[in-house]
Amino acid sequence: MTDNPDDLEAILSSARDDVHREVSGVTVPDFSPNRRTGPAVAGLVAVLVLVGGGLFLFGRDNSTVIETDVAGTEDDTSSDTSDDDVADDASDNDASSDEGSQDVDLSGFVTAIDVRVPSDVVRPNRGEPVVDPSFGTTSERVTDAAAEDSVTPVQAPASAFNSDGSMLLLYKAGGSYELYDVESHELISEFAIDASDIEDVFWSPTDPAVVFYANDSQLRQLDVETQRVDVIAEFPDCLGLRMNSSPSWDGNTFALACINADFNPDNPTLIAYRQDDDSRVLYAATGPGHLLVSASGDRFAFADGNSGDVSIFNAQLEPTGLTVETGGTTAMTRQNGVDVLVTTGFGGVATGSVIAFDLDTGEPDTVIGLASGYPFPPGGTRLGVTAAPFVVVGAPEITDRSNWDVLDGEVLLVDLRGPEPLVVRLAHNRLSPSDEYFQSAFVAVSPDGAHVAYSTDWGLGDRSDTYLVDLRN
Repeated sequence: MTDNPDDLEAILSSARDDVHREVSGVTVPDFSPNRRTGPAVAGLVAVLVLVGGGLFLFGRDNSTVIETDVAGTEDDTSSDTSDDDVADDASDNDASSDEGSQDVDLSGFVTAIDVRVPSDVVRPNRGEPVVDPSFGTTSERVTDAAAEDSVTPVQAPASAFNSDGSMLLLYKAGGSYELYDVESHELISEFAIDASDIEDVFWSPTDPAVVFYANDSQLRQLDVETQRVDVIAEFPDCLGLRMNSSPSWDGNTFALACINADFNPDNPTLIAYRQDDDSRVLYAATGPGHLLVSASGDRFAFADGNSGDVSIFNAQLEPTGLTVETGGTTAMTRQNGVDVLVTTGFGGVATGSVIAFDLDTGEPDTVIGLASGYPFPPGGTRLGVTAAPFVVVGAPEITDRSNWDVLDGEVLLVDLRGPEPLVVRLAHNRLSPSDEYFQSAFVAVSPDGAHVAYSTDWGLGDRSDTYLVDLRN
């Protein structure tokens, strides 16, 4: 190396010029930390995309905000993100993605069809896990209802869990809804939903922050995080609107019932409504009942309120000629990729707690019933379905335990994903037999089948709370 300062300066100058020439043509992207997108942000993205696509239901002039006190708090988050935080977030993203893609493993649960009389177990406090002696599963009490009160899964055959299984929507007797975090079991918020009926509230199958409901002559959606209400569609000729079914699994097709100008609920006008083109197909019912839409949106079912029979319609609400006999809760899901109607049958072509009717052929599959080795369905059996092929079953206890049988006072889960249904017995719900509505055996299952919720008074008759079973453990 030269000792001459002038020569050293020349060398450094030449080196700087070389480096400048090498990097001047390189485009360096702006730094953007890999941060997790929360449900609220995800919902915003969805709104922007839909608005860009021209759908009318977002950002309409008639959108309103619920004016109600919302109980709940949000943790403050710092806008400063260290390199370590970014790395942790990236790791969390990978982990959650892998977990979400894995199927829940039901192989270790009880499938044997044998009588298991429940043991006396002390009712746990809120947040306290309790093991069911008969089935080995662990339930945790999520709520703490006041005396003579009840907090139960939303009263519909659709799931009380949102589309990604992260939140649980419960109904508090008296008119309000409580939203819980599924992982922490903590209350997120409490709010009102001005629905036509408490059973007319359904989670969106695609947006984890949105619930749909009908009110007066409008189909609406509520963002449970922001409490923003948007009008999806208006039906000015309806004096009342009912929504008795979850939408199709893509969230596009709705089954509605319109009480028209003569205000005769016994002869509603049935409506097949599709969001993407705002189309409405009408069908004048000749008796009371409610309409359901299939998972694919290609079939509808009208449950006749007089006979209990269900007539199957095509996508244009034209009768297909198929009629199935039902006797209890009726809901839509899929079995091994095929649209099915699931119901409880107390006689006729099939008898059982869970009967799955193929919507193309009308053929029944007795999943839980006499033909599959189970006893006659208990009175008060309730079903819950989700936007995935899972069905959860609940029934109250019987008064005399000396006559106990399989299914009495049980919570069961049905997996319809494969060619053969899998039935697992999860827990005794210890629900007192009662004719009271809020003493019903309300049940719900998350879309991934990882969590099951059920309500019970624990046999004490004083209050009903919601309990959660984590099937991943």
